[in-house]
Amino acid sequence: MISLSLPAAHGVLIGREDLPVPEWLFAWGASLVLIVSFVVLSTAWRSQRFDRDNWRPVPRPLSLVVTSRVTELLAGAVGVFLLGIVVWSGLEGTDAANLNFAATFVFVTFWLGTVALSVAFGDVFRAFNPWRAIARAWVWAAGLAGRRPSAPLEYPERLGRWPAVAGIVAFVWFELVYGAGAIQTTGVTPDSVAIASITYTVYTLGGMALFGIDRWLARGEAFSVYFEMFSRLSAFEVRDRRLGIRRILSATTTWAVVPGSLALVLATIGNTTFDGAQEGFLGGAIDRFAIGLDNLGLDALWFVRLSETLFFAVTLAAIALLYWIGVRGMRTVRGSRTCGTSRRASPTR
Repeated sequence: MISLSLPAAHGVLIGREDLPVPEWLFAWGASLVLIVSFVVLSTAWRSQRFDRDNWRPVPRPLSLVVTSRVTELLAGAVGVFLLGIVVWSGLEGTDAANLNFAATFVFVTFWLGTVALSVAFGDVFRAFNPWRAIARAWVWAAGLAGRRPSAPLEYPERLGRWPAVAGIVAFVWFELVYGAGAIQTTGVTPDSVAIASITYTVYTLGGMALFGIDRWLARGEAFSVYFEMFSRLSAFEVRDRRLGIRRILSATTTWAVVPGSLALVLATIGNTTFDGAQEGFLGGAIDRFAIGLDNLGLDALWFVRLSETLFFAVTLAAIALLYWIGVRGMRTVRGSRTCGTSRRASPTR
């Protein structure tokens, strides 16, 4: 699942290189791998393997190092500091995206590195989340002043993780579409990264103020939900402030019960698919459509972005359609748990 997110930041700072093999050979090889994988899984994997996690705590001294209040405060302070550096360097630093800390950190270190850390060590982003740290500091300060702030609204359960899905899609659009339309050679500019960081900070703190810190982190805060999804692949998990070890992949069986969870998985696949297709087989179609929009008298910058946006949306829709077709096909397979009236894993989530 890591591979779903790794290509997504290459367009900002790293130029894409040609494949070392012909494109047709790569496509046929990838298709063959998928076909063989599905055949093997369908014939050899007929019973549940990850329904029990067997979580067990690690020695208490080790757990205290990871989950102590001191560690939490230090990690939160680091997150806030890095957010501040991103904003400052984006506004005041060099205009070269590949030399500016803001663009490099957000699209490489943060976007790619946190995925790898989440899979290896669990939900580490929760500790370093700068917006969580800021919100908790505000609640602590309000408590000292004799006030006990509470969320005025109850989060609608029907929304599930959909706000986080929208946030992740918007982030990738900002990188791949807005950036491609702005400066083809370097992607998004550092000052736009800083402005986007400030805007998202206001939005996230507003969501926490309305619905509560933990509730918004679990449902609406895009990066918390996104990295937590990858952390479900990890063997490490904190329960009741105690670090423990569970069976790898066991936590994935219960993650998709919240509305919008499947949409996040499909969006992740679609984001990466568009990232590759943008300069691959979709490149010519995107350019031709953009040229057609030029005849409407739009600004060149915006007809490129509009063309990219359209094909981005089509890619996401195509991935969702393929999934729907796959689910419908699985229901025709004898012995499948999706056959008949069993609807426990709803494809609409």
